[in-house]
Amino acid sequence: MKVELQRERPTRGDLPEKCKTIELRYAKPFYVSQFASRAHRVRSAEMHYWDGVYTHTSFRLWCGQGGFYSLKKHKRNYLTDNPPRGLPVCATCEGRAHGAGQLESHLIAGRMVLFSPRS
Repeated sequence: MKVELQRERPTRGDLPEKCKTIELRYAKPFYVSQFASRAHRVRSAEMHYWDGVYTHTSFRLWCGQGGFYSLKKHKRNYLTDNPPRGLPVCATCEGRAHGAGQLESHLIAGRMVLFSPRS
């Protein structure tokens, strides 16, 4: 199952001509790092290329943290449909993803939730 990701406003200045990024529109909902104490929900993602060669994928998470995946260095970081058994989900990510409508339900513990990002 893939979820639709948020579109981020570009915050970087001019990038070198060799550097190219492609914004991803869909991804699996959970990001797990090799050093994770909890699973996070993915808010946005970009694939990065240098001189036409794939280098890594970066993720922005709903709680404000970021994560990376590359074929060489971050092999144990991954995206998944469901968090691993026994690994808790970040409450901030879960609440904001629910409130922003990324998930089908707008209820947590039976109460309506709503998230409005700052502009």
